[in-house]
Amino acid sequence: MKKSILLIFITISSLIYGQNEIDAFRFSQVYWEGTARSMAMGNAFGAIGADVSSANMNPAGIGFLKHSEFVLSPSTMISNTSSNFNGSISTNDHLSMMFSNLSYAVSINNFNNDLKAINFSMGYNRYNNFKHNFNIQGVNNQGSMLDYFMLEANGTAPEYLDDFTTFRAWDTWLIDQVDSGSLYYTNPLWRATAEGEIPLYGETQSRIQQVKGGAGEYYINGAINYKDFLYFGATIGIHSFNYSYQLQHEETNFVDPIELKSFTYTENLKDQGSGINFKAGIIITPVKFVRIGGTFQSPSYMSIDDRFSTDVMSFWDTPDINENYNYESGSSQNSYSYHLTTPMRLSGNIGLILSHYALIGFDYEYVDYSTMRLSASDYMFQDENSNINEQFQPTSNIRAGLEINLGVLKLRGGYAMFGNPYTDGKFEKTQYSGGIGITSNSVYVDFAYVQDINTYDNYLYNGYLSEPVPEITVKSGIINMTLGFKF
Repeated sequence: MKKSILLIFITISSLIYGQNEIDAFRFSQVYWEGTARSMAMGNAFGAIGADVSSANMNPAGIGFLKHSEFVLSPSTMISNTSSNFNGSISTNDHLSMMFSNLSYAVSINNFNNDLKAINFSMGYNRYNNFKHNFNIQGVNNQGSMLDYFMLEANGTAPEYLDDFTTFRAWDTWLIDQVDSGSLYYTNPLWRATAEGEIPLYGETQSRIQQVKGGAGEYYINGAINYKDFLYFGATIGIHSFNYSYQLQHEETNFVDPIELKSFTYTENLKDQGSGINFKAGIIITPVKFVRIGGTFQSPSYMSIDDRFSTDVMSFWDTPDINENYNYESGSSQNSYSYHLTTPMRLSGNIGLILSHYALIGFDYEYVDYSTMRLSASDYMFQDENSNINEQFQPTSNIRAGLEINLGVLKLRGGYAMFGNPYTDGKFEKTQYSGGIGITSNSVYVDFAYVQDINTYDNYLYNGYLSEPVPEITVKSGIINMTLGFKF
């Protein structure tokens, strides 16, 4: 291998890597889980209230509680991920268990004046589950990751190549200089012909990505009920999240007469972070059966610790002068800490209380993902924040839910649709939900099932080249059970 290069130069080029607009969007997404009752109704609880999940959706909803409560909500997720790459379909299944909600609420309602109640709650609500695995495999007749390495390296001397990508490709002979001392590179796919250099594509590409982690919010909330007409509440939320993935990209079955048998590029990423935000909400009841609400959620201010490394292996038909058929080159592990400011969220809510027979909830949420910002004490993130402005846009989320009261038994259904945050790119996410509840004076048990369908484009080389774009569809079934105690 080409070990004559001083790696100190490579280290200088790798101080900042991997913190980009993709990371900003990943940690800015919010898809509340919460209690089974709320999830079964599409989490359309912004104006309905009287559920501990309200602390995160509209803090004023806690003001409707008439009892103190302790609530526990474990859940199980079964996910199926499919990919479509040039017509080749691959699937992968995954099972995970977690807690969606753990909360305690206190209701103080023994007042004899216009102030009907002062309620407090604290606990944990999960708002994102990153866990899923997917496989991509197909024949690519339009390009190769080798072209990505080659084009990224052009104009850069070997000692200044990127430690995680282009230097690893150069060190394993996947790219090489056109001539000694040149700042331009070639790769084994390009062949000289009478018409000039042309690439020999048609290789099999496969990609395996394993993702773990989740995000939740610990919160403390307070809400008041004034004259059973005006409800106001506020919540302080503390974020905690972790995310890790391993990505393995392999190319093989190259077209003859290429001497390269195959190569594998591997990425490893681990992120841990925390943050804080503030929510304030109001609900009014202009008439007994109508509730109208609104919520403001401040941007979340997050600190993230990132660890990233890569490895490249190449396998050849013929050996070098030292009888080596294979080469491997691994990067150092890059550790870096940075900050993320997520978008502000605004929502409007309507609830209809149809006597003791039914509840209907409708929530509208506005989020401008172009306002996400990355920052650090030693780096400006100018290019990354510029990409955020160009690639993301404002979007709207809609949630709707229904509960039918049959006495002890409650029947529920819900729907949620999340808008596309990209200015140019596919992102579709919908949720269909349903469930039942069984209640008594002091104990209740609720069950919910949520079918989450998320379809998006997965660019093999960060959208760098005009090539086929695999489409990923993640179908997740979430089963949630809530056990609640009133006292």
